[in-house]
Order: sequence, then C-alpha cells, then structure tokens
Amino acid sequence: MIDVLKSSKYKAIPTDDAPIYQETLRDFWANANIEEQNNVAFSITSKVGGESVTITPTTISTTFGVNDLAGKRSFPKK
Repeated sequence: MIDVLKSSKYKAIPTDDAPIYQETLRDFWANANIEEQNNVAFSITSKVGGESVTITPTTISTTFGVNDLAGKRSFPKK
C-alpha cells in the first residue's frame, strides 16, 4: 500500500502539511453539520471563531492539488 501511495497523485494528502490548526479543530467538529444533495453527503459546514467554514470535494481537491474532481465516486472490490 505504501508503494501505491508513493506513486499516486494522492500522495500529497497524507504527506502534505495541511492547513489544519489544532486550536480550531475541536471547534470545527463541535459545530459541524453535514449538507446533503439527493441524500448524498456533499459538504461539511461549521462555524469556527464565529466565521462560517465549508469543506467540499472542490476545496479538498484544490487544497491538496490532486485535480480529481472528474474522477470515480466509488471503487469496486474487483
């Protein structure tokens, strides 16, 4: 699995220095709400320090530079 990740475009996700701040992390999850579209989770919204924060597939893709928005939504076991 390590070799697969090393050669993958997703390598940045577990190895990048993500803009996550420990002092606000608990605040985020304490106030988080899952937003759905057609019964499918689409985003996470929360308030941190009185400011609204929304995380979507687009923000994750942009932050980590993986350019995978047109990619697969599921991966069969096969």
